Amino acid sequence: MNLDTIVFRIQEGLRFIDQNYLGININRRNKTPYLVGLQPMFENQVSSEIANWWNNYYPNDFNPIPLGNIKSEFPYYTNDSSKCDLVFNTDDTKDHYEFAIEIKRIQFVGDNGKNNDHGIQKVLSPYIKDRSLFHDIDKLLRSDLGRRRIVLGYGFEYDEQSCIDALNFHPNEKTRIGNIRKVISKNGGTLYLKPMIDMIHQYLEFRNLVNDHQVCNFSDLWTHPCGGKGVVFAWEIKHN
Repeated sequence: MNLDTIVFRIQEGLRFIDQNYLGININRRNKTPYLVGLQPMFENQVSSEIANWWNNYYPNDFNPIPLGNIKSEFPYYTNDSSKCDLVFNTDDTKDHYEFAIEIKRIQFVGDNGKNNDHGIQKVLSPYIKDRSLFHDIDKLLRSDLGRRRIVLGYGFEYDEQSCIDALNFHPNEKTRIGNIRKVISKNGGTLYLKPMIDMIHQYLEFRNLVNDHQVCNFSDLWTHPCGGKGVVFAWEIKHN
């Protein structure tokens, strides 16, 4: 299986989750419920739902012998409690999984549409405490869990047109959408993922860590007013 197929499957799964997942998360600070939809879901929930969806809708993508279909939250072969978001086989590997995938959610705004102060930190931070995308890469490099190792991110993007579309789908959410407008106004009217993706890609190429890179756009995920259009992006990481 190629990286572009994996990225396409993930974006398809995200669409399904946005339309069908009915679980409600609670704000850890003020204990109020978030709205339903993909946008406020936690990474471990998304990886679990992706695994369930993929197993149900594309079971022939996997070789079920001897290790079984795609699994989420699979323990690394280490002494700590670290877990890998997704593992699966498409061949007849006898010992270790073929693919090990870490998933990173990128949030420019929170459930309330206000600026998320930790979104960029979750991607670019070099510190272990922040559990960033670079930390995920390091975990994959130090593990022999997968013969092929992938870091994958996804997130929603915002501009004036996305705010107009959001109001069309959610006319009663003027406060949330107004908050988004305030955030993007501080960034010249847009919040796109491409500058961040390009920065990460340049760094990974500089360190000679990249085998492949894929980007896939998705749109019209409007279960949540802070949803809309987004991007799935991924790198296959070289072995040491």
